[in-house]
Amino acid sequence: MSAPPVIVTDMFKHTESATRSEISRLEHTGIRATILRSYHGQSLRRLATMLRHPRSLARVNPGWRPPTLHVTTPESGRLDITVSRKRVSPHARALLRDEGYDSTAAYMVQLRFTHPDGRRCARSEAEAWIRALLPDEDASKVHEITTALTPTLCWLVTASGRVVDSPADWFGTVSDGEPTAA
Repeated sequence: MSAPPVIVTDMFKHTESATRSEISRLEHTGIRATILRSYHGQSLRRLATMLRHPRSLARVNPGWRPPTLHVTTPESGRLDITVSRKRVSPHARALLRDEGYDSTAAYMVQLRFTHPDGRRCARSEAEAWIRALLPDEDASKVHEITTALTPTLCWLVTASGRVVDSPADWFGTVSDGEPTAA
């Protein structure tokens, strides 16, 4: 049985025709990101470290599990942020180059946001964590996989960790439904 198609959106790209509710959501998310930077600085630093740590690199070993950061917020209680990286293949780099994007991408980073009690994690909560984690100029380079049951955000980075542009429709799926760079 083949995996369902993955729908990817440019989560943070905005147009001049944004509705009032979209603008309100963006302002609210920006405020939440500021609060996260103020009160969860240590968690954000740990998350940034996990992004670069060798253990976050996906393995073919069936026993491998991606590292998870457990945080507690007054707003939503406990939140688990699972971190994984996948290598970008030479073929994928060639596709990026052919489409006019930076072909130095080395990894696809994926963050998955879940509540351990099974409640759905709000998209705005995941967006706030990303906005708190990444510099403002990199926010538009993050893509959300909207077919995932829980907020799942992806972006490409160089070997040094610099976020690079990538097309939203460039991400696909493998047999287990996980996103993978072409």
